[in-house]
Amino acid sequence: MLGDLGWYWKATRHPLMGLVMVVPLLAFYEVGTFAGGVVGEPASLRNGADAWVREWCEQIGKGGHLVPPIVMVGWLALAALRRWDSRPEHLISTSLGMLLESLGLALCLWLFSRLWPDLLKHYGWELQIKVVAGVEGGANSVDPMRVAIPLVGAGLYEEFLFRLVSLTVIIAFLGFMGIDTWTGFFMAALFSAWFFAAAHHWGSNAPVYDGRVFSFRFAAGIVFSMVLACRGFGIAVGGHTLYNLLVGLPGSWNQA
Repeated sequence: MLGDLGWYWKATRHPLMGLVMVVPLLAFYEVGTFAGGVVGEPASLRNGADAWVREWCEQIGKGGHLVPPIVMVGWLALAALRRWDSRPEHLISTSLGMLLESLGLALCLWLFSRLWPDLLKHYGWELQIKVVAGVEGGANSVDPMRVAIPLVGAGLYEEFLFRLVSLTVIIAFLGFMGIDTWTGFFMAALFSAWFFAAAHHWGSNAPVYDGRVFSFRFAAGIVFSMVLACRGFGIAVGGHTLYNLLVGLPGSWNQA
C-alpha cells in the first residue's frame, strides 16, 4: 500500500512544492510586517535570522525589505524551472499531505523538547535552566497576530539561511575539496546546526545563553537537515513554523 504513495514521497522533494508551501507563509509574514504587524515592537522580539534579515534590509535602503523574499522565491523558482519536466502532477493532494507531515513533525519536536532535559540528565548531562522573571505575566494581553508574524518569519528565514543555503554552499565547497556527498552532508549538517543554535544567542538583544536550549536547538538543527534532505524544503519550513507557533503563541504549550 505504501508503494502507491511513491509519487507523493518524490513530489514533496521537488522545489515546486517548496515554493507552494513557502509563498503563502512568506506573504503572511511580509505583508503583516509591512502593514504594521511588528512595526514599533522592540527589537528584542527578533533574533537569529529574522533580525539579521531586517538589519540587512535597512542597510540596503529604500525597497531593501523586498530583497529577502525575492531571493528566497527566486532561488526556489529557478530550482523548480531546472526540474520542470519532473514537476508533481497532484499539487493539491501533495500540499495537503505536506501540511499533515509538517504538523506531525512539529508535534514530534514538541514531544522531543519535553523529553530533552530528562534525556540529558539520564546521560549525566544535567544543565542549568535559567528562568527569566516576568515572561509569563501578561500573556493573555498579547495580540496573537503580532506574536505569530515573527514566529512565521523565523521558520521561513532560518530554514532558508541555516539549512537550504548553508547546506548547499558547504556541501558544494566540500565536494570541491574532494569530500564525498554523504560525508559532506554530515559535516555540513553539524556546522549548520551549531550555527543555527549559536545565532540565537548573538547580538545585544539576544537571550542569555542556556545550555539546555542551545543543545536542543543543535539537535533540532540536525533533524531539520535530515528533513530537508529526505522530505524537502517545504516540510522543513512547515514543521519549523508550526513548532514555533505551537510553543510561541500566548496560551500555547510551553516551549523548550
